[in-house]
This record gives sequence, C-alpha cells and structure tokens, in this order.
Amino acid sequence: MSSTEPLPFSDSDKTGTRNTAGLSGKSKTEVSKIISQQFSNTFNSYTQAINKHFGRTGKLFELPFRRKLITSEDQLVNTIRYIHNNPLKHAITQNVEGYRYSSLFKICNGIDDLMLAVEEILALLR
Repeated sequence: MSSTEPLPFSDSDKTGTRNTAGLSGKSKTEVSKIISQQFSNTFNSYTQAINKHFGRTGKLFELPFRRKLITSEDQLVNTIRYIHNNPLKHAITQNVEGYRYSSLFKICNGIDDLMLAVEEILALLR
C-alpha cells in the first residue's frame, strides 16, 4: 500500500487528506455526540463483562454519571480530593490512604502507574 493510498479504515476528504477518525467536516456538536457514544459503548461493554463474570445484573455506575469541565486549579484540587475521599464517604474504608483500589494508595505507597501523573498530583495537593 502506498503512502498516498487511504488506509482501509479511513476516509478521505475532497483534498485527499486522510481522516482516520472519520470526523472530517463534522461540527463540534456532532463530534461531541460521537465521543459520548463511544464512552457509552465502552461503559456498556464493561458493565456487561463485569456482570457476566460475577453472575449479576444491573448498573455499575449510578446516575447521573456526567462529565464536568474543570476550569480552574482550585476546582481540580477539590475534584481530586473528592474522588479520593469517596470510599470514606460511602463507608467502604476508614483509611483512604490504605484503600488499595484507589490511585491515592498507589501515590502514598510509591507504586508506579503510567496512568497517574504522580508528581503533578502531589504538587497540586501540597
């Protein structure tokens, strides 16, 4: 396949520019809907897999489950604290630093995780 030939899973606009995401010419609203649908598909698949594995039915995520735009550093810090304190709030644990299913556990115990920006999080929380 030549470098100018479109990939089998892509489309091209009239200028021949490859668009592997299939989002060429779409408005921000359309792109937002596509992304939201992809997240919905991911969460639904995850829920089905967990339910099948554990022989259960129903939702894993409580409604309303929404994305929220973080517009300031203060809001980011408050959100990080809120997330890390949720297991305590819901009486899942009495020690959030020792709750092994939280990213805070990894941060407090120096466990590497490529999904965490540990230094940045620690700098925000200081």
